[in-house]
Amino acid sequence: MSFYLKTGILFGFLLLISSCKKDPCESTVCFNGGVCNEGFCDCPTGYSGPQCEDFDPCANVTCLNGGTCANGLCNCPEGYSGSDCGVELIPTSVTIINILLNEYPMTTPSGGGWDALAGNGPDVFVTLGPGTTSNLDYHVSGVYNNVTGQSLEFSNGLPVILTGPNSNYNIGVWDEDTLEYQFMGGVVFAPNNYSSGFPPAITLEVNGFSFTLAVIWGFD
Repeated sequence: MSFYLKTGILFGFLLLISSCKKDPCESTVCFNGGVCNEGFCDCPTGYSGPQCEDFDPCANVTCLNGGTCANGLCNCPEGYSGSDCGVELIPTSVTIINILLNEYPMTTPSGGGWDALAGNGPDVFVTLGPGTTSNLDYHVSGVYNNVTGQSLEFSNGLPVILTGPNSNYNIGVWDEDTLEYQFMGGVVFAPNNYSSGFPPAITLEVNGFSFTLAVIWGFD
């Protein structure tokens, strides 16, 4: 048998084998625009399953600012709205639930002690009220006696709701003396200056005083 004849027989045999090879996609059905590849369905975005039969309505939905998708719609966190939670609302109130006094001066502006006659640390309390001038007409906390510079937490008498978030409020720090109250200092703030992202805590720092306010934002 000649070489050419043998080669022709071999080629024909291989061609016969190739023609008998089963198409892996012959019995595969892909729904919803899916395409079979080597017997498996490649599904378009939003679809899954062996035959692309399952649809996720949130596949093409983007929710901003911490929103979460459910059934194709964005559930927005407090303070945000819109189809994608991209609209930031304006707070109508802010509730102070805790005041932490982190730093405060242990000496008077002249360099002496606050309780110079008694020879011990100041007896500290805080006030919270509207406007730029601290006084004793609104919220007045309890007193920490003979403090040594440690952080002081004030929660008694709280929460206090501030109904004008764009207005100025003040926090004052005082020393309770036997004969009079000494104003140690404080800070003036407008809550809405800190509303971006609606943080659960506001930090205020000025002239040696540092406060952390635990807050809850209110919306109509």
